[in-house]
Amino acid sequence: MNQDQCPLCNSTANHKLFATNGYDMLACDNCELMFISPFPQSEKQRFQQVAANKLADITVIDPEHYSIAREIYYQELFPLVKPAFQKAKSLLDIGCGTGHLLTLAKQCGIKQCDGLELNTARATYAREHTGCDIIEKPIEEFQTDKKYDVITLIDVLSHIYSYDKLFVAVKSLLNANGLFVIKTGQFAAGVQRGSVFDWEVPDHLHFMGMATSDYIAKKYGLEIISQEQVAHADELYTRERFLTKGRSCKRNLIKAILAYTPFAIKLLKWQYLQKHGRNVFSTVIVLQNKKDNQRI
Repeated sequence: MNQDQCPLCNSTANHKLFATNGYDMLACDNCELMFISPFPQSEKQRFQQVAANKLADITVIDPEHYSIAREIYYQELFPLVKPAFQKAKSLLDIGCGTGHLLTLAKQCGIKQCDGLELNTARATYAREHTGCDIIEKPIEEFQTDKKYDVITLIDVLSHIYSYDKLFVAVKSLLNANGLFVIKTGQFAAGVQRGSVFDWEVPDHLHFMGMATSDYIAKKYGLEIISQEQVAHADELYTRERFLTKGRSCKRNLIKAILAYTPFAIKLLKWQYLQKHGRNVFSTVIVLQNKKDNQRI
């Protein structure tokens, strides 16, 4: 694949938005996907690039603290995801972490809940605390005779190397009329480097534009059932989020200080909106597998 070729639609028509961490951020003129350039030529190269660019103060959060962070996170997110669980009897969570979404799904009455998680410590924690089957394989290599009513992909899409491999795998695992729930970032035209504090590339490879979800649905024979957006500023600038630990020790300390400083978060949000407005969104997209269209 050409390093400036869109990883979703393969178009080479694009324009540069900005540069960050040694990479250009390009926007596809066809499907509006934003992606890094040079784009890794293989999954192996992608993993090597992530390792080479990892900051010294970035650490993998231990399962206990990660679980606490996700519990806080899902207090806001789960109401957007829950409607997809209403009639489901089976669920697969891709990148399930410590399994908090699996626990919530079981509380909704879904009896068969499975998870995929590559981090061994988190997979072990999820297995012990949820009682679910947790498989330590990527979705592209996961093989089973099971079919699922709902498959979830929460904050994982931007890490996926191949859209085609992802959607081939997901469609093979979905029941007819099954739902694929994606939570990811979505970006309007005019987004700037400063619109996001840290793009974390090349850990993140690509980001959805405002029209990208429509292109995905058409390409892979899916139908958009719902698409709920929350502005980045409204989601990020809250005391709860500032107290949620991330992967950077330095940022965790700074965020904690700001969280306990009167009016600091409100001032930061006001400054952000004055400069960037609302052009970055956290989006939950529910796609339905078309019963009469199983092609890729």
